[in-house]
Amino acid sequence: MKEISLIVPCYNAIKYIDHFMEALEAQTIGINQLEVIFVDDASTDATFQKLCEWEQRYPESIMVVHCEKNGKQGAARNIGIEYASAEYLAYADIDDVMDPCMYEKLLIAAKQQECDLVVCRSKKVNPHDLLNQDSKRTKENDWIIEIDNAEKRLGFIQMDLNIAVWNKLYRRSMISENQVYFPEGLIYEDLFFTTLVQHYADKVYVLEEELYHHLIWEESTTGDFKDWKKKLDWLYVEELKIIELKKRGIYDEFREHYENQYIINYLNLLEYLIYYYGFISTELVQYLQLRVIKFFPEFMQLNTVIQLLKRDENDFIRIALEGFMQEVTSEYMERLVYSVLPRE
Repeated sequence: MKEISLIVPCYNAIKYIDHFMEALEAQTIGINQLEVIFVDDASTDATFQKLCEWEQRYPESIMVVHCEKNGKQGAARNIGIEYASAEYLAYADIDDVMDPCMYEKLLIAAKQQECDLVVCRSKKVNPHDLLNQDSKRTKENDWIIEIDNAEKRLGFIQMDLNIAVWNKLYRRSMISENQVYFPEGLIYEDLFFTTLVQHYADKVYVLEEELYHHLIWEESTTGDFKDWKKKLDWLYVEELKIIELKKRGIYDEFREHYENQYIINYLNLLEYLIYYYGFISTELVQYLQLRVIKFFPEFMQLNTVIQLLKRDENDFIRIALEGFMQEVTSEYMERLVYSVLPRE
């Protein structure tokens, strides 16, 4: 049996595949220890054919799954889980690369420490600067998180360990036994998956080395500012998290945390849209407010909102929250926009 099942969604990725495979061939663990599951998400270029060429080169290590319908990364990753058979599970993006020792170091830590989850550090890299990069330690010592009560669970949930899935190694049984999955048809699907993992991982090892290189391409999904509607998925995924956590009986114990998180993410989304697009319509603000009220009918009575309103040092936050207590007029919208983009 292979040591790690590596799931890699691909969509119109022809120009990245060879580069990615070179990074896998360089892994010190040996490509023969990896079960690489490429999920071609209904590509319209020659991605599928190129993947099949690599599958023929490494038939014992590479599996190519072709989808007839595009379901975005969440669907592709869920499909990959169905085919995975190794004890440990990992994800990677086809347009990124890994340090040669990444999977060996993650696996050693997982086995020696008997962990459900191993996390390494990552760094954003311009593809043109990749040859000049080396893996650095972010702290002198690695560390372990053991979670055996609600207080420690909350502390773990609140840690900043990066919500992305590509810098982590998971015990596959933890994922399958707890039915951890990705929402489909949306971006920011990592937010949902990682939240569920945070509730089921009981022992976590943090490897303080930058082993994953997240390459920043101009056309990448999260870097595309042209289609602002995609950014609304951020709030949709937050809502799906709340629904799922309630369904699993998890939500109430951590209610305050998730209320706070939702409110802060709503404010971040609003500010983000104004900052990057320079304008946000009255209709969109009203639409977003209705979604917030749907999940929190007593929104203005939430402790986080009350505390934020008491702080007057941030005009944007105060004006954004006051919008729930007044009519969203053109005058209000002008105040809201200029709290982010002051008049010159």
